[in-house]
Parts: sequence; C-alpha cells; structure tokens
Amino acid sequence: QGDFGADLKIAEDSGKIFNEDNFLIYQGGILNGIYQGYGKVWYDNGIICKEGNFVEGKLSGGLCRLHDEAGFLVYEGMMIDDFRHGKGKKFVPSKFDADRPIVAYEGSWEENVYGGGSGRLFDHTGYL
Repeated sequence: QGDFGADLKIAEDSGKIFNEDNFLIYQGGILNGIYQGYGKVWYDNGIICKEGNFVEGKLSGGLCRLHDEAGFLVYEGMMIDDFRHGKGKKFVPSKFDADRPIVAYEGSWEENVYGGGSGRLFDHTGYL
C-alpha cells in the first residue's frame, strides 16, 4: 500500500500506477515509487478506495476520504499514518438515496476509533 513489488507498473512521470492487469490503481504524486502528495487509490474493481494527501505512502493530513468496495463514502476527515485521527465524519449508506450517504458520527477520532474527544452520534436518518 504505497510501496510496490515488481509486478506493478509505475509511471512516476505521469503519476500513475497500474496493477499486473494494467488497471489504474493509483493516480497522484509519486516519489521514489511511493505515494507522496495528493492522490487517489482504486480497488481492483475500478471503484475509488481512498483519496487525500499521502506522506510516505500513507494518508496523512486534512481532508481525506475513504470508500468501501461498493464505492460508498465511509469516512471524510483528518488522518495520520493511514489512521482516522482528528476531526472527521463516519458515513453509512442511505436507505432512501444511494447517492447521498448519511452522517452517523461527526467529531473527534483517535487511531481509527471515534469519540476520543467530543462528537455527535446520529440515527439512521441522519438526525441527532
């Protein structure tokens, strides 16, 4: 995840990395074969996996987004070393509108666990 074996094709000059089947799995900043700077990662099925600022191959910094394998947004917020850390939102799919996820939690995160500081939990409709 950010450091690659011989079976991947790295086009460092264009900021793209392809898997052995020639599918795009990463686009963005690359430094010495490692994700660096803003970038996007895709699952092998072509669905967006994560996006944001990478430092030495790991999501770190301000606005980062994580998606599940179906493409649903599951997290948006700060991350450090690939961990949800700082202010962020947890999302769940809406039963009413598949294109608009519902906020399930908004607030503080610490090493992928929410509620370490202050935050708010929402019900399945997105209300407190």
